[in-house]
Order: sequence, then structure tokens, then C-alpha cells
Amino acid sequence: MMFFDLIENEYFWLSFFPISFLGIGFWFLFFERSRKAKDPLITFVMALMAGALSTILLQFLSQYYGWTNQYLSIFWEEFFKVICAVGVMEFFKQKFKTVAGGIVFGFAVGLGFAFMENLFYLAKVHAIHGFNPTFWLTFQGRFWGSTLLHASTTAIFGLFYAAAYLSNTIFTHKNESALTVLLAPFHFIRFMKILTFPVSRVILRGKTGHPHLEKFVCRSIIFEGFLVTLIVHFCFNFLIINGSPIDAFLLTFLIIVFLRQKMSQI
Repeated sequence: MMFFDLIENEYFWLSFFPISFLGIGFWFLFFERSRKAKDPLITFVMALMAGALSTILLQFLSQYYGWTNQYLSIFWEEFFKVICAVGVMEFFKQKFKTVAGGIVFGFAVGLGFAFMENLFYLAKVHAIHGFNPTFWLTFQGRFWGSTLLHASTTAIFGLFYAAAYLSNTIFTHKNESALTVLLAPFHFIRFMKILTFPVSRVILRGKTGHPHLEKFVCRSIIFEGFLVTLIVHFCFNFLIINGSPIDAFLLTFLIIVFLRQKMSQI
């Protein structure tokens, strides 16, 4: 009921809704304009919708199972976004020519997730405070903080995923297709190697394509990408609680600048 009370209010359609879409459009164009190869707009619309649907599913499961632990929430948020990103990128895998495609697809999924999550969160604030200064301050904080967080973390995963795809690692082994790699049995030795972040070191050096990642198994690359998103999300929450919102925003903004540079290098 809280959610419907919010979206039925005229102030929602005159303020939050258009401003959010303007923000989504701005950050999307911030990445997309740097690409030489353009993809149909419908592909990104589907990515946005996939991210939004993942939020709805996560909200339902959180209420059903009573997930309230902060650290558990970080894991599930990134997990659901990654699943959606994998599905979207696998569906459009024939369009992957550079890692930029993975970054933009992941970024779009994260924007969709953040938009719907902000709606649910603000509905709770609206039920208590209405459209008073508390609501608008919360909106500004989540618009500049949560939105960029979810978009940047999923974009990071998209970078890892596309790098694996372009390095011919995804289909190296018969049982490691993109849709089954996350469900593969746990491998302890491989997991311990992931904790040293070998793929991240390669990517940070600017080597994200063939043949630099062929020596890595696809499962390792994707798991490491997921682990990096968890660390970034944890650092963001830590800064919000123990630091300041400005520090958290700076963290996400620097990540976005880094990803933008990655796209310009290819």
C-alpha cells in the first residue's frame, strides 16, 4: 500500500519520476557516447527492465524470509544484479566486440535496479514523513549515492564478464557456458587463487582482451568480478555509516571515471 500511495501522488510524477529518468539518461549517455559501436536502444531498455525486475524479486524474497542483516543484503543485492546481467549479456552476446559492451550492459542493469530500489525505499519514507524536507533529502542522497553505487558495481561485473568473453575463456570447457558457470561446483583451490585478484591486476594494467586472460578459467574471472562488486558495495556502506556520504559518492564517482577510461582505451 505504501508503494501505491507514493506513485499515485501528483508530486511523484512532477518531481521524483522525471528527475530520476533525467539522471538515468545522463549517466547512460556518459558511457554510451564514448562507444564507437552503437547497439539498438531496445537492448538497453531490456537491461534496465531486467534490473528493475530483480529489485522486485529481491524485495519479495527479503520480506518473505526476513532478510534484515546488512551484510547479507549486500550479498543478495549484488547476486541478483549479477544474475540479471549474465542473462542480459548472454542474450545479446553476439553484440560483444569490446569490453565496453559489458560495461554499458552492466551499468544499465544497475541503473534499473537502483531506480526500483529507490522507489521502494522512498515509499517507506513517504509513509512516515510525507513530502517534507526529510523525503527530499533522502531522495537526493539515494539519487546520487545508491544509484551510482548499483550502476558502477554491476558495470564492474560487466567489465569482467566481457573480458572473459572476448578472451575466449567462456566456452573453453564444455561445462562452463555463461549460463552454467555460476552454478558450477565450488572449487577450493581456484577460489583461493581468486582471493589474490589475478584478473583484477591484469585489467588494472589495461590488458582486458585476447590473449591476456586466456590462461584464466571463465569461472574464476566471473567469480572474481562478483567478489570485487561485493567489496566495493561493502566499502560504500562502510563510508556511509562510519564516514560521510561525500566520501561514498567520491568512491563511486572515481569508479565511474575508471570505467569510462577503460572504454576509451579500446
